[in-house]
Amino acid sequence: MFRPPQVTFHLRAGAAVPNAGGDLFDLMTDELTLERRDFAASNFGGDIAFAINERFDVMLSVASSSSRRNSESRDWVGEDDLPIEQTTKFRRTPATLGLKYHLRDRGRMIGNHAWVPNNLVPYVGAGVGLMWYHIEQSGEFVDEIELRTFDESYVSSGKTTTAQLFGGAEYWVSTRVGFSLDGRYQFAKGELTGDFAEFTDIDLRGFQLTAGASIRL
Repeated sequence: MFRPPQVTFHLRAGAAVPNAGGDLFDLMTDELTLERRDFAASNFGGDIAFAINERFDVMLSVASSSSRRNSESRDWVGEDDLPIEQTTKFRRTPATLGLKYHLRDRGRMIGNHAWVPNNLVPYVGAGVGLMWYHIEQSGEFVDEIELRTFDESYVSSGKTTTAQLFGGAEYWVSTRVGFSLDGRYQFAKGELTGDFAEFTDIDLRGFQLTAGASIRL
């Protein structure tokens, strides 16, 4: 490279672990054979970062995590003595604009003709944006008053504001190609609508840990 990089692309994959707090998740884990850890999911995301100076980037990030879990009623079985079964889907998709700060210079100029990268560059940052969410539960349920089972599907989708804190490190094997390890904590809660409108706001907070590849131009 003849100058410091101006744009960096990151592709990331890993795991997302939501807090899964609030009365909706309480109901699901109390009455069904679900645990809060069951809402953990694979996470895929990408970033594009624009250099402001040697230490700061403006960064646009998009990610998505989605879980699908089967469950049974904890306290009831069907008239045929078979389990009463459901499937629960939970998806979160945040898109944020943030500021990324490198804890050391990304490289150094040698004269006016070459830029040499530092191999290991740790960073921290913060961002704000929007999160889209979707939660769906379908299958058999119990009417405890009439003592019968019925088939139903319950859905709620929406979007809300979000904020995140993140940190990690990049290791550059050449001037243009590197790898990264990234940890993020997402802050968000959203109003439940549709079939879950009677519940309080859904807790969308959670932690992500991802690794990936980076290319800079």
